[in-house]
Amino acid sequence: MEKIEKIEISVVMLVYNSETTVLESLESIKKQDYKVKEIIVIDNHSTDNSIKIVEDFKKKNKNLEIIIIKREKTHAVSASYNLGAKLARGNYLVTYHSDSSLPTNQELRKLLMPFLEDPTVVASGSITILPEDIWNKYGFWQKYVYAGAAGREVASGNCKFDCYKKDVFLRIGGCDEINFGGKDHVGGEDADLHIRLRQVGKVALSKGKVIHLHYMGTNYSLRDVIKNKWRLSRAYGRVLRIRGKQLTIKSISLLLAKPALGILPLIPYFHALGIVLLILYSFAYSQKMFLTRSTHMDFRILVVPLLNIFLIYYETFCMMRTFFIINKDK
Repeated sequence: MEKIEKIEISVVMLVYNSETTVLESLESIKKQDYKVKEIIVIDNHSTDNSIKIVEDFKKKNKNLEIIIIKREKTHAVSASYNLGAKLARGNYLVTYHSDSSLPTNQELRKLLMPFLEDPTVVASGSITILPEDIWNKYGFWQKYVYAGAAGREVASGNCKFDCYKKDVFLRIGGCDEINFGGKDHVGGEDADLHIRLRQVGKVALSKGKVIHLHYMGTNYSLRDVIKNKWRLSRAYGRVLRIRGKQLTIKSISLLLAKPALGILPLIPYFHALGIVLLILYSFAYSQKMFLTRSTHMDFRILVVPLLNIFLIYYETFCMMRTFFIINKDK
């Protein structure tokens, strides 16, 4: 069993145009009662003030070991995490996104507990939360995207705040840069990583929590909604193609739920049932938008049911295209 004093943590923090959240992300790591060995900030060629904010934070916190890596071009999340892992001097890695925050000063300690309790644990995940008060600060379209997550706690291993034994991470090749690469690729690399980690050890869920702040500005548009769905759908399609045989029945069911809902109205003898389910879904999927005064009084709420139905087919197309076609822009 690992002793806590032997755990040296290197936090690998990815930054990309995160000027609205990056300071809070850094401050919440600084406030943790378990001190980290270093914070490796990988700036993925940001075009806003993110890196200046990080540099100012470093100047004001000379007691923290902060290493800043400025990328000359935009890389995939997988490549950036791998770079941070190779540079890390700690024997444990904590992956962390610059649009995240830790709700208490105990979260890092909680994240480490599975390693202390079981020597076969090679990675620990956290619980992702999106508090109502954060969701209420979003603009209309961002509220739409994250309506289902508001007020919920989701057990996940999405690299927002996860911990890995560095030697194991490096031994399995880190994140898959071949299948989950390309400057526009976000998502899927986390699921793929955890599947491969389970082949060499135990991946545990800790009691640590992380707030996924997302974007805290005011410029989130309908175009951003479409782009968000495009990226995620491509990621799901790629995970299905590469790791489909290793996914649980529950995971596959969740990934195929929307395609099934879209196909059902097109199947003979199931037209009526499919249409009814589609209509119910168009309202139920974004029910929080209809139950919140700030959104249900907005004229754009009229578009939401139609948008929900459109996105079923759009996401299915993007996911299936990636599943059947090996794209050059990996």
